[in-house]
Amino acid sequence: MEEIEKLEVKNNTNDDIEMEETEKPKVKNNKTGILYISSIPRFMTVIKIKEIFGQFGDVGRVFLSPEINYKDKQNLLKKKKPSRKFSEGWVEFKRKRVAKQVALKLNNVRIDERKKSKFYDFIWNIKYLHGFKWVHLSERLSYERAVHQQRVRSEIARAKREASYFSQNIDKSDRIRKRVGGGAPVNESSPKDIPVYRQRETDSAIRERKKLSSAKPE
Repeated sequence: MEEIEKLEVKNNTNDDIEMEETEKPKVKNNKTGILYISSIPRFMTVIKIKEIFGQFGDVGRVFLSPEINYKDKQNLLKKKKPSRKFSEGWVEFKRKRVAKQVALKLNNVRIDERKKSKFYDFIWNIKYLHGFKWVHLSERLSYERAVHQQRVRSEIARAKREASYFSQNIDKSDRIRKRVGGGAPVNESSPKDIPVYRQRETDSAIRERKKLSSAKPE
């Protein structure tokens, strides 16, 4: 009898453990959602983006791609600070559901309803990226950076080749001129190098010459 009671106690304890395990609440795996903004108005910053989108939910990382035009390149050469203007951006929400709702709510909507605001004439152009992760954005940016560096290196190498080819031709032409007869260098103009062509006489000049020859006394 004692053995039977012990077995019943063990079975009851096992049943209680199984019930406790089944009663544990399931932890939801909140996946992040990323929004793509195709156009960024002037004077828009990362802080302003977080302030606007933070009203709808927890915002994670934000990246705005800077736009560099010809004037900005000149300012960089002159060591001046270029104007901050961005072409496109990505916003990460910590919950995917919130990101989808924000994309549906703000797409094609005016950024700011106040008429005195800088963003009154601009509307949001937002799209939710299905299956897109922040790692994909990092890979894309690193790839574009590597392509840009490779393009810059190739342009520098091409410019060096052209400069060396030009200098070699100048040295070669100077050596040939000195060997032939001590002519002027390539960069100096010499009257011997200018060809002289005799022009044909006009009819009036021929008649005038004949009159003069016939008028001479014999």
